Amino acid sequence: MEKKEWDKAIKGDQGYPGFEKIISDYSSTKAANLAYFYLGTAYLNKGEYGKAIENLNNFRGDDAFVSAEALGSIGDAYV
Repeated sequence: MEKKEWDKAIKGDQGYPGFEKIISDYSSTKAANLAYFYLGTAYLNKGEYGKAIENLNNFRGDDAFVSAEALGSIGDAYV
């Protein structure tokens, strides 16, 4: 995915609010929690590792697969 697409996922556009806005508008909901995972993933793919770690650490997953993916992504960001 191109950098512009990751920026669109993070910030949104006219038709889509973006992960940052979802977290802001719906804090303490399942949607915001999942948005932390996707936001962290987007920052990881953009090479913004500090922001990736911060957002992935805010994700709280009940699903073993997604939680493991988040933890692995945090490890990738540290590397």
